[in-house]
Amino acid sequence: MGPMLVPRSAPTRAPGLSFATLSVVARQMQFTVPADHPCLPGHFPGRPLVPGVVVLDRVLAAVEAATGRPIETLGLPQVKFLLPLLPGESARVELQSDATTPLRWRFRVLRGDDLLASGEVVIDAGRPADGCGAGA
Repeated sequence: MGPMLVPRSAPTRAPGLSFATLSVVARQMQFTVPADHPCLPGHFPGRPLVPGVVVLDRVLAAVEAATGRPIETLGLPQVKFLLPLLPGESARVELQSDATTPLRWRFRVLRGDDLLASGEVVIDAGRPADGCGAGA
């Protein structure tokens, strides 16, 4: 069975993100989730942690910047969260893609040298980013 496809309603471009090209197939993006972000109340009271879905949103923003187009349908066949990200901490997304498989991106999310999360994003090439095409 293949990876589950997840629809994305709209591309996100979070403020405060910077993007740098490392090479043809490797890229990185810095981000910080501010302490007043609306995702934090209740996650968790007294000791807020940035939810994994917000970290993944930053990964997807990095992939969108790397590909130069919005991603509406994707698969996440592998994701591991190893350490939490706290509000106000700076982290970076590192992306790597093989030129032979440009729709598959491996990612790592780091705070300094500490690995917070890693995994893989697979873009669904069968469905154009604009939602047009056969059956749409």
